[in-house]
Amino acid sequence: MLTVVLYKIHEKKKCPAYGTKCRNCDGRNHWAKLCRTQRNKQKNVAARRVNAIEENCENSETIYIGELKSVNELDTKEINCVWYEKIYVNKNLVMFKLDTGSQVNVIPKSELLKWEEKPAVRKCKTAVLDYSDNRVPILGECYLNCQTKKYRKTYKFLVTRLNSCPILGLEACRELRMIQRLNMIYKIPIETPELILKEFADVFTGTGRLNRIVKIKLKENSVPHVAAPRKVPLAIHNKVKEELNNMGSIISKVEEPTEWVSNMVVIDSPKKLRICLDPRPLNEAIQRPHYPIPLLTPYNIVYRTTVSI
Repeated sequence: MLTVVLYKIHEKKKCPAYGTKCRNCDGRNHWAKLCRTQRNKQKNVAARRVNAIEENCENSETIYIGELKSVNELDTKEINCVWYEKIYVNKNLVMFKLDTGSQVNVIPKSELLKWEEKPAVRKCKTAVLDYSDNRVPILGECYLNCQTKKYRKTYKFLVTRLNSCPILGLEACRELRMIQRLNMIYKIPIETPELILKEFADVFTGTGRLNRIVKIKLKENSVPHVAAPRKVPLAIHNKVKEELNNMGSIISKVEEPTEWVSNMVVIDSPKKLRICLDPRPLNEAIQRPHYPIPLLTPYNIVYRTTVSI
């Protein structure tokens, strides 16, 4: 049996369906019987990738959103990713995906049903389409209070029927300081002993002699101390004389009596022979000056943002 469908030709804007609303796609100027949009008959959808959200008017602007993913599909590795954060919404802790490609915020109905105080959801004329141009069920919109440790603000959320992970859009992410734009990226080299020696070569070069005279102030009524010289093994006499000659730029020979005499300590290690003093009696008689240690304040801290390259 052959069925013939006849279409009546009419002038523009004189169609009987002009100005009416389609019951299939909510579009304008046509009826559901002749709707060209395929009706989505699949009711139980686990997850869908959302390409666009477009307002239901002729000159509407397309709002893009990244992805709606089922809660069951989130594995431990993905939850621990930096793009997921927990935020208090109406005093309820909710795990959000931070989607910088989304211009709207989305929350599933299943999440709202867990709360003791349900927010008021009102109808909206927003149609959500996936990559196949199929409609994603949007129940309405509501306004929710989002709070972090430092910031608090109210945002509009689209409520979906899908059991998906809530999405926080670009505007909310920036205002809640969940993300931050970097205007400059640079690399700081890793500090190694070689780099430190190269940067502070003047400190690690030479014997470390000060180019000024250091005065040591003693306590009043301090008693001078003369320590008896320690014996140096005969086997290292030559090594000691050689090292003393090498230290001629930082020590001087004294051939007259002095009030204070400290012991010379010789340390003969396999790598190098070292000579130092034992000034413990002198340390007890020194009057020490006290200097306050400088603290880091907001005026002398330099904040730097680094990104690994």
